[in-house]
Amino acid sequence: MDATSNTPEPYVYHATVTRVIDGDTAEVVIDLGFGVSFATTARFLGVNAPEMKGVTKPAATISRDRVKALIEGKAVIVQSHEVDSFRRCLATIWVDGLNVSDWLLKEGLAVPFKKR
Repeated sequence: MDATSNTPEPYVYHATVTRVIDGDTAEVVIDLGFGVSFATTARFLGVNAPEMKGVTKPAATISRDRVKALIEGKAVIVQSHEVDSFRRCLATIWVDGLNVSDWLLKEGLAVPFKKR
């Protein structure tokens, strides 16, 4: 726990991205050390990319494909924050020192997302 609040500190892990699902969600295998790992779905914290169905599909395909090129199959750092209502890990993900959520916003591939 943080000394100044009751909020627990997020955990930071080495991981590998096994599949990009869409512009703001990926499957990752998290390395816990000692030869222990597990797979989970990570939703990128703070961003919302276009949905893969409906009228936003063309933009969603571009966003997904750009994220795939950036992180799929690569070693990343995952900082977990919480679990969302879909049981996905809300996470900040870095690849080669680049915060993927910040990159998505800068590239115009996603919009800011704040919890309601």
